[in-house]
Amino acid sequence: MREAYICEPVRTPVGRFGGSFRELIPAHLGATVVRGLLERTSIPPDAVDDVLFAQCYPSMDAPALGRVVALDAGLPIEVGGLQIDRRCGSGLQAIIYALMQVESGASDEADLKPDYDASIESLACSAFSRSQRSIGVQQLPQPLPCGCDRWDLWRPKAIWVAGCGAKQAGARAGEGHVTSWSGRTTMKDAWKRFRSIALSVAVSLATALTPSPSAAQSCEVKIGAVGPLSGGASGLGLSAAEGTKFAAAVVNAEGGLPIGGKRCLVRVVDFDAKYTPAGGAAAANYLASENVRITMGPVGSPETTGFRPAAKRIGIVNFSSSYMRDVITPEFPLTFHALQAPVTWAPLLTKAARDQFKFDTVLIVAPNDQGGTDAGKQFVQVYAAAGVKPLEEYYQRGTTNFAPLAARIMNINPQAIEISTVPPGDGVILVKQLMEAGYTGVIGALGGVGLKSIVEGAGGVENLKNVYWLEVSPVDHPGIVKLRADYKAIMGKDAPDNPLFAVFALATEVALKAVANAGTDADAEKIADALRSLTPESRYMGKAGWRGKSLYGINQELTFPPGIGMIVNGERKTVKTVEIPTE
Repeated sequence: MREAYICEPVRTPVGRFGGSFRELIPAHLGATVVRGLLERTSIPPDAVDDVLFAQCYPSMDAPALGRVVALDAGLPIEVGGLQIDRRCGSGLQAIIYALMQVESGASDEADLKPDYDASIESLACSAFSRSQRSIGVQQLPQPLPCGCDRWDLWRPKAIWVAGCGAKQAGARAGEGHVTSWSGRTTMKDAWKRFRSIALSVAVSLATALTPSPSAAQSCEVKIGAVGPLSGGASGLGLSAAEGTKFAAAVVNAEGGLPIGGKRCLVRVVDFDAKYTPAGGAAAANYLASENVRITMGPVGSPETTGFRPAAKRIGIVNFSSSYMRDVITPEFPLTFHALQAPVTWAPLLTKAARDQFKFDTVLIVAPNDQGGTDAGKQFVQVYAAAGVKPLEEYYQRGTTNFAPLAARIMNINPQAIEISTVPPGDGVILVKQLMEAGYTGVIGALGGVGLKSIVEGAGGVENLKNVYWLEVSPVDHPGIVKLRADYKAIMGKDAPDNPLFAVFALATEVALKAVANAGTDADAEKIADALRSLTPESRYMGKAGWRGKSLYGINQELTFPPGIGMIVNGERKTVKTVEIPTE
């Protein structure tokens, strides 16, 4: 008889009873898992033998769930499907069936994903099998290495059984040895372990049917990520969200966040606020429905305008990266600032830029809404204080053709342009059409757009001559270099280039420390008090502090240092770190 093996699992997000997944039928969730698994492993769909799904509470939406999932996932019509129901033992039974199919030779391989910890209606127990090559799924939101990262390392005739629910339930019941599973585990060994935790699995399933707030609080910490995840400003929001997810992944990889003597997994709940006030208000209401009381973001000024009043009413601590003039204020005591505004660091950076490039006039380009005009007016004051004559040009947010604006800029003929408050997507088009119009002056971006949009718009860094830009995190600092390396190691992909990635990774570190100190993720006031009382610190950038009293009337602005980058006569210089004083 052949041996079968267990490797890593994958799953859909875990929903609560009556939560955001309540409108989804199990077949949709199952198909999402199967499609994701095929994409991760590059297994051809026609290599699948059979699809086994265990479901405790089937419905007429998808009778013969395994068959429906297979078809919805795009598997060939020749692939069979099976539904299994043995109540709380259904997922375990699916594993046993797959084991028998593989070891008896009925199937070459099987692949199962019992998700014991979701609600029953949301694919609480599921499994599926396939032939040809073994594939993997993950127990936690982060991949767990099992030594099977290439097809040529995977042994044929292997079963890829996801025991994530069983392992988690076993760990909760005190079966600590279960959590040490790594590499390949034979089904004979696994069966012995599964038998020892079967009762724990049943208890876990029964608890999942009637979750309580106190039980959820003891094992899971939620943190939001709000920003534009689509549209022209999505480069900001997606990068910020990745920073939050990375910080959560680091904590989870260390066993979770300590809360009340237990280790809790951190789950990120993101929302596309679409860079609008309405989107910001909608984000606050959505997070409230998900019982999220602390969030990274909103990212931009329009979202912050809509988010803060709702967050104050509901009770949600939030870290904004907006440059609006009253981004933090005593009126909104739950709002913190993830970075400093131009008025804080711009005097230092504008002086350095002027000393290097010797310009006497600068044209400040910004959207014509509150976020754009607030930041634009700040830059007018900053450049004027540095001895540079500031000019202003505002455009309608949502513009997709900047050729008329480029023509106006060429007529004005400034020695430098400042595009800090232009969203990244807009910045790409603006720089492209400006250079097509023949602009050869200095380009400055002492704000969120960063270098990437400028380079993309120019068609490559080699096409740029004189540029200066703010790095809201100093990318050449050893700590930030390590942060990006750790992101790739843990998340399995390159870190986003947008500087807000590091800003929110650091801010999330601080926020999670405050949650741990407060002993809860459900009480915004306690979390805010914990934030104010701690000294901000990052494993990557060391200790920072708080400031903002002199500018905003409230000390709730982080002082992790920014940097200034320059391209001088076509040569890119090392980004310099700019230390920011605390108050």
